[in-house]
Amino acid sequence: MLPFIFFEMPAWIYNISYALFHPGVSVSESMMNSAIPTAGWFLLCLWEIQIVSYFILRLIKHKSVILIIAVLSSGIGFILSYYSIDNYYFINTSIMCLSYFLIGYLLKKEVLNISLSVISCLIIAGLLLCLEFFVFLSSSPNIFYRENILGNNYWVVIFTAFSGVLAVIVLSKAIDHNKILIFYGKNSLIILVTHLYFKKIITIWYEDSFVIFSLLVLLMIPVCLLIKCYFPYLIGRKSIIKLSSSSKD
Repeated sequence: MLPFIFFEMPAWIYNISYALFHPGVSVSESMMNSAIPTAGWFLLCLWEIQIVSYFILRLIKHKSVILIIAVLSSGIGFILSYYSIDNYYFINTSIMCLSYFLIGYLLKKEVLNISLSVISCLIIAGLLLCLEFFVFLSSSPNIFYRENILGNNYWVVIFTAFSGVLAVIVLSKAIDHNKILIFYGKNSLIILVTHLYFKKIITIWYEDSFVIFSLLVLLMIPVCLLIKCYFPYLIGRKSIIKLSSSSKD
């Protein structure tokens, strides 16, 4: 939650200020239509999922029951999207994505134990991504998880989600010794919460997507190193409050 609060704060300050200086624009409207893009919503959503999952996995030990809960949560999440129910604090998105989290928990051992050659991993990942791309193009779904917008076809949503996740997992098996990609992978949280701020600044001078992407890739290196070195508390690398386990009589 600390990275979410800190890195979302610039956008909150901007949105509140914008609403104050523009009569007729409410703070909620300013928040929903922010000119400063952020990706911190993902952290709040993941936090909500982890809180709910903690109690589910503590109270329920039967995998079949956990699977049923996962299926029901995806169905409820899709219904909330279908009827355009307001997604306050990304709760609707959390309900939908809880299914992915729980199924990932059930299959984690099998997934982590995948043992394939580099060539096999690349072929499987390529086939999965091509198939996903074909399904996506043929159905043209409007999928936007931030607002829990999932289109009108439940099975397309499920297929594209799981095929994409599996493709990334298999692909990661093939490139798990690449030091450059390992650096970006280990610092994905920092990149998630900072890159859109830098993109907003870069687009003032450049609009070419390749230039923007290239500059962001380079900028993220010093940004990650500086935050890890001088502000580890902001990304959860160090605890702000240390609780002592010892007790006195």
